[in-house]
Amino acid sequence: MTPETIAQALSIAVDLFEAGIHDRAEALLRRVLAADASNTLALYALGRLLRDLGRAEEALEPLNLCRALLPGSVPVALACVGALAELGRFAEAVGLLDTSGPASTGEALMSLLAQAGDQANQAGRDRDAIGFYRRLAGLSPDSAAVWGTLGAVLLRAGDWLEAEAALRRAADLDPSDEGHTRRLADALKFQGRLEEVRELYRRHWVPRRASAWWPADGVTGDGPPAARASITKLVHDIEQLTYLDSLGYLPAGAAAILPALRDLAAELIRSGRRPGEVFTLTPEQLAPVQSLYNRMVHLADPVLDGSPVLNPDLDWSRIGQDFRDSGPGYAVIDGLLSPQALDGLTRYCQESTFLFDLEHPGGYLGAYLQEGFDHDILFAMARGIQAALPDIVGPHALRQVWAFKYDQRLSGIPPHADDAAVNVNLWIAPDDACPDPDAGGLLVYPAKVPGDWGFDDYNSINPRFDAFIRDHGGTPHRIGHRRNRALLFSSDAVHATESVDFRPGYLNRRINITMLFGYR
Repeated sequence: MTPETIAQALSIAVDLFEAGIHDRAEALLRRVLAADASNTLALYALGRLLRDLGRAEEALEPLNLCRALLPGSVPVALACVGALAELGRFAEAVGLLDTSGPASTGEALMSLLAQAGDQANQAGRDRDAIGFYRRLAGLSPDSAAVWGTLGAVLLRAGDWLEAEAALRRAADLDPSDEGHTRRLADALKFQGRLEEVRELYRRHWVPRRASAWWPADGVTGDGPPAARASITKLVHDIEQLTYLDSLGYLPAGAAAILPALRDLAAELIRSGRRPGEVFTLTPEQLAPVQSLYNRMVHLADPVLDGSPVLNPDLDWSRIGQDFRDSGPGYAVIDGLLSPQALDGLTRYCQESTFLFDLEHPGGYLGAYLQEGFDHDILFAMARGIQAALPDIVGPHALRQVWAFKYDQRLSGIPPHADDAAVNVNLWIAPDDACPDPDAGGLLVYPAKVPGDWGFDDYNSINPRFDAFIRDHGGTPHRIGHRRNRALLFSSDAVHATESVDFRPGYLNRRINITMLFGYR
């Protein structure tokens, strides 16, 4: 082909391409390249055509040849970037775009950085993802989503201080997003800054759970009425509020609503609702009690007056050796807390109306660190155990703490493991609440779940876990309920809560406090 016919062929190919006659346009461009392999117009046109046909891998060959012949061409570079992005090769696309001049600071680069970061993040390549997200944050400094994602990856990578900085920026930009707050709290937990964690969580749960009577600063609560209910929850709350009234701690306005709560529970029981069944109240059922039900009405605040939280007479050396000598890794600690700390923690759990979690069909209620279960006694307890067992608990941050309070009779919690390194489980109900001193506690199986199992494999009832228990569980160790008895155990160890059969009466309800330290 002569230069003239090549020019004519290129013009015709462009017309064919624009007319949607792609096969003939491609054939004509390849004829041109067969005659003149270094024709940059044909190389670029063929690359663009192949990209439009969804053949990005093929398009890279002519585009890369064209870029080698025209190294300073921004349009050619951008076409190569587009093909790489279409192939999911975002990191390469970012690298190429960085060399393409003014376009490297625009929307194209931001989009590619986001995609490259997401790709590296999903593949677990934390360092690569952090690099991309850092650049993206520099280009979009007011994006809470970008700072939040950067902070989440830094958190996973163990960069607590940098994660804290990024997540604080995200939380400042979007204070309404609780996800940023939760991850920022995690960064602070790993630094042991539990008091700051408490204040962070309170930014969200206090307005949501506040009532006309708490807190004293006049925050009345802007959260929606708590419509989820169960007979378990209603009966517990009636017992607790009645107890508070007997102590003189229930405000008069709340006491005036208590009869309506009793009437609601009686109506639901007559309707055939089962104790552990969780359901949604109708607006008509909720209206008379919504200012009281499942809100913070009273928060006990026991004072220690400088007394130690942990029992100073415990033999921690023996406790550590018991843990190491046992098969699954566990040790029983009788008398964990000092008398004053035990009494204060018991009051805190019996009087405070923070058992907001009722989504447990087994018949127990939960309070968590992120929604008010955050007293200084708990923080001192965690820090004391970390210091007393520096090789077992010491290396691990306190990640979660909760209290579960149970009906007098229920079937217990089935075998499972937890997403942590070490658990501490403490019971605080009276000894005589449980008629059988060998019952009402925990079963610890002589087996640990495989290290490569995910959370859903070991923390729920499923055929795989059932088979594991059947084949490897063996005979569990039975640890009976005692007041102020704690069980320290490896979170990988399979464990279960025994059936509960406690004496009637609000103060006899089984209460266990669980702390999770570190990760598996």
